[in-house]
Amino acid sequence: MSPAAAEVQLKSFVLVPLGMRKVAVAADSVIELVAPGRVQKFPHRTPWLSGVIMRRGRVIPICDVGRLLGEEASPPGSFHLIAESQAGARRDWYAIPVRGECVLAAGETTLPASDHAEHMIGTLSVGEEQFEILDLGMLIQQQEKEFTDASPETKS
Repeated sequence: MSPAAAEVQLKSFVLVPLGMRKVAVAADSVIELVAPGRVQKFPHRTPWLSGVIMRRGRVIPICDVGRLLGEEASPPGSFHLIAESQAGARRDWYAIPVRGECVLAAGETTLPASDHAEHMIGTLSVGEEQFEILDLGMLIQQQEKEFTDASPETKS
């Protein structure tokens, strides 16, 4: 198999609308899509967390992925896509506010360009359209590291 052929794979994804763009999230990491419900807010200093929801006996943090990717903050009353992320050995569920219809799609994936953001792990081609593939675990891990590095309590 040629190196170029090794870079192309066929896999299923969920296309998630986040503001003016859509990103692809691996379908096998999606738990469910839930209707707007009661969001619990609490005092905190983590700008990318907008609260928590209770689902299936779990407290699930709401991670405003759109905001992290440069979009406007998600409006109240958004549906939430529950997805599992893995950062190292840790596996967590996160609720991602979505603004529109999520679509299951399959297509060819290719590795990202050399100048890609670390949390964008490739490109999904569906027909004539292309979508960045998001590694939610990597994005969360980056945000946690930035928050920890910037926090005065963690500096000695």
